[in-house]
This record gives sequence, structure tokens and C-alpha cells, in this order.
Amino acid sequence: MACCGEGSCFGSIKATLRRLVSAGFKHKRNSVPAEAQRREVLAAKCEESGLDCTLWSQLPEEVVERIVAWLPLRDFFRLRGVCKRWNALVACPHFQDVQAFGPPRRHWLLLCKTGSLEDCLAYDVESMKWHKWSLSFLPLGLCVVKASGGLLLCFSTTMEKSVFICNPLTKFWVELPGIRSARFFRAVGMVVNSNRKAYKVVVVGCNGTDFNSWATEVYDSTSHSWTLAAQLPRGVLLYPGKMTLCNDLLYCITSHPFNVAVYDLEQGKWDQIDMPMYQFYVYPWLVSCGGFLLMVGCLDHGGARQIIQIWQLERQFMEWREVANMPQALYQEFVSKSPQGQFDCVGVDNCILICASQTLQVLCYDVSKAKWSWLRSCPHALNSHREEAIVGFDFDPGLTAQF
Repeated sequence: MACCGEGSCFGSIKATLRRLVSAGFKHKRNSVPAEAQRREVLAAKCEESGLDCTLWSQLPEEVVERIVAWLPLRDFFRLRGVCKRWNALVACPHFQDVQAFGPPRRHWLLLCKTGSLEDCLAYDVESMKWHKWSLSFLPLGLCVVKASGGLLLCFSTTMEKSVFICNPLTKFWVELPGIRSARFFRAVGMVVNSNRKAYKVVVVGCNGTDFNSWATEVYDSTSHSWTLAAQLPRGVLLYPGKMTLCNDLLYCITSHPFNVAVYDLEQGKWDQIDMPMYQFYVYPWLVSCGGFLLMVGCLDHGGARQIIQIWQLERQFMEWREVANMPQALYQEFVSKSPQGQFDCVGVDNCILICASQTLQVLCYDVSKAKWSWLRSCPHALNSHREEAIVGFDFDPGLTAQF
């Protein structure tokens, strides 16, 4: 049973540990100091802070792991450079279980190129900082198609369509069994159950010979196999893109005319919401924000794009309710940063992030505050050998995401 002062105690220890880690890395950034040098630096800092180094060195390992588990991820990964034991924590099942009961972490925005997987950009909304992650640990010829529960779903860009799951933080990955029939994909979704340490992958595609017949295949990590699910309703064609998870249901845009189809993972069935959207929407996106399903689209009159609007689905009334209009001046600024007018949308916590497809400019709409703002400019660049669109994903960073 935790004592009443446990929160403040851990807060003090965390702050001290972060100062010590920072001190060790400021000592020599371009190379790892020798163990003796590191101990001297930390001992000196302990002395300056009035800390008892002997007492700190006698902390039980279980206590140290609990402290480390409560550190922000950016501090944890710096901490791994202190010693081999802390570096190995990332692969320790016991530590992963401890961290699973740590404080809730805010989701991040992940940006990737559509056709390459050399690296990706991650935006920490809490610290408002960009990070560049190398994905060179993965096999060549992959691209990210979905993110969920701290895992990335990657497909090969070849005709074989191999499927991979990875955790970009731990750099662990696994190749899934081959998809049974689909070779050309129309929509992809993934759902992770962190409590059961299980996940499902949903793919809608065809075999390449009959483009009027789209099959739904589901991979279940508990059975390590793919199964064929129910067919789409007759005459329904999904708009190419990502499936959106909201309240345990997967939603997709349908095309010609625009509409919404929903897949129930528990029942393994498709349904279509009989609530057509207005025809003057172009580039429609569905996003999940705060437990609500929202649609982001560009209002188009006679081919002249004028404004971006956000609507919320009201299932009980079977209608779309207007939530926000992007101010005209802000829209003109966004268009200047995305000359082709194309964009990608992703919901991260209570924010809708609108990413310009050819640049690293991201516009944020905070649903809870009804406020528009630009994310801090990204100082990094994505490696690419050709012009490719940028896609965004809602990423739940964590070391406990397993497969």
C-alpha cells in the first residue's frame, strides 16, 4: 500500500535522477565516457547537490526500476547510456510490466514518407519537441501504413506484400504470415489490446484479377493466422487510406458518393451508415478525437478550394454537425505551405493535426479549446530519394508494446 507521501517522494527522486543523468551527458556528448570518469562526474554532482552517493548506490533494484519507469521517455532513453544494466531494461519483461502501471503518457504525432522507411519524425506534444528516429533496423523496401498501441504496421512495397510489425522505440520487429489472397490493398486498420498483449490487423484488398471483389482479411496475434471476414456491403467501394478506430469500431470513407462504412471487430461484420456526406467535400478524412468521430474536408465550390471544415458524427441523430471552420487567413497561409492543396489528417489526444502532404508544416486544431495553431517548425528532414507524400499517424509511445 502506498504511503500518502509517495507521489511527492517519487517526484523528488525523479527530478534528482534527471539532474544526474543530464550531468553525465553534459560531461562528454560526442563519446561515451569511461566508467571511472562517469562515476567521478556523478560523484562530484552528488556532492554539489548535497546528496549521499553511498545511500543512492544502495537503492534496491526494484526501487530504481520503479523510478526509471516513471521518467518521461526522452529522459529514459538518455538514461540508457549510463550503464549496461539500465540499457538492458528496454528488453526486460519485468521492467515492461512495471512501466505498464506507470503514469499515462500523451500520444505523439508520427510523420513518415509514403514510399520509404529510412526514418520518421516524432513530435512530443508534451515537450513540444521534434525527434528523428532511424528505422534502419527494419528490412529494406517497407513503408508504414498504420500505427496503434505503440506498434507500427509496415507493408513491403513489392508485389509479395509482406507484413511486418515493429516497435520503433525498442527496435524489435517480427514478420507476420503471408496474407492469404489480397495483393492490392484498399484500406488497412490495426487495433492493439494492451491488457491482453494482443492485436488484430484488418486488410481490405483484392487479388489483382477481379477489382470488383474486395475481400476482408483479419490477422489475430493470439492465433498467429489470417482469416477471411465478412464481405463489404454490395456496391460499397472504400476510399483508399487508413481505417480510423473510434470506440472499438473501424470507420472508413466510401467513394462515389462519399459515405461511411464501419467494421465491427467483435462481430466481424461490415455495415454502412446511411448518411451521405455533401458532395462538395474533397480530400475527406476521418479522425478520432476524445472518443468522437470527426470528418475533416475541404469545401469546394466550382473547383476553387475555399476553406477546410471539421464536422462531428452524431450517431443518435444520424447527421454531421459542424464543429469548426478554418479562418480564411489561416487557410490561405496553409495553402501557401501546401501548394498542391493536399493534406493528411490525424487525431492525437484532443487535437486534430492537419499535415501538408509535401512539407513538414503541421496545423493543429484543439477540439477542447476550439483553438487553431501551428506546431513548432521541424528542424529535421526526412530522407527520401524521390518526391513522396507525407502521412501522419497517432503514435502511443511505450516500451510495453509487444507482439
